[in-house]
Amino acid sequence: TSKSGERTAVSATVWVGIREYSLAANWNRQLSKRTSLAASLNIGAGGLLLDLSSRRRISDNSAVAMQCALSVVKGVTLKLSIGRMGQDLSIPMLLSPRLTLKSAAYGALLPALTQILLKVLWIGPRARRRNARKLTQLREDNYETTLRARKEAAADVDLMKFAVDRKRRQEEDRRGLVILKSVYGRLP
Repeated sequence: TSKSGERTAVSATVWVGIREYSLAANWNRQLSKRTSLAASLNIGAGGLLLDLSSRRRISDNSAVAMQCALSVVKGVTLKLSIGRMGQDLSIPMLLSPRLTLKSAAYGALLPALTQILLKVLWIGPRARRRNARKLTQLREDNYETTLRARKEAAADVDLMKFAVDRKRRQEEDRRGLVILKSVYGRLP
């Protein structure tokens, strides 16, 4: 059974075999276009297993992921993965052979804290610098066009001056609406 929304997906699976059985529940949440979280709980012949993971795309072809597996049988395992162009490199690290509250807390919080630190200290500043460079380049590229458009607008205003003065005099003579000042564009 599965249900998915716009950003969240939930599924459940029951599997029964001759010597094996399992009951699994999965939850996935898309935090942004590039970041997602997932959790799964599996109860079966191999014991109880809780997986918590986060994944972040760092470019169109690359992604990094961190997964913490909390198992009654296998203990606490942290797996760091990096994938590029269909190739994945995974580094599993056994944090504790036994499941304890302290090792479970370290295993669950370490991926989240690492991802937050990466975003704050590396990914965020890098993106801001890239966006600032793009904006500067865009302004440089459009400088000539903007300057030419301003000159054309000033020439148009000069051409319209006589007609505007004539219409203003007519409105003043009729005691009609006279616009004293109008401003268009970016105001200081």
